[in-house]
Amino acid sequence: MKIVAIKCLSVSIPRLKELKVAYATRTVYNGILLQLVTDIGLTGLGEAAPNFEVCHETMESTAQAFRAMAPLVR
Repeated sequence: MKIVAIKCLSVSIPRLKELKVAYATRTVYNGILLQLVTDIGLTGLGEAAPNFEVCHETMESTAQAFRAMAPLVR
């Protein structure tokens, strides 16, 4: 079995309810969805929620990391 396709999608979804934490109030979910597809038709889904205040990751840096790793898993 081999991975034949990797898709990375940035999403911003309004929250139904505000999320309040010590350092911020969030009204939107920002995340990256990752889809892997194999040569036998299996699909795997994953998600990352970059949080600059906690781990200094941004949406763009996370998407770039996924894209950089793509050739390594094919």
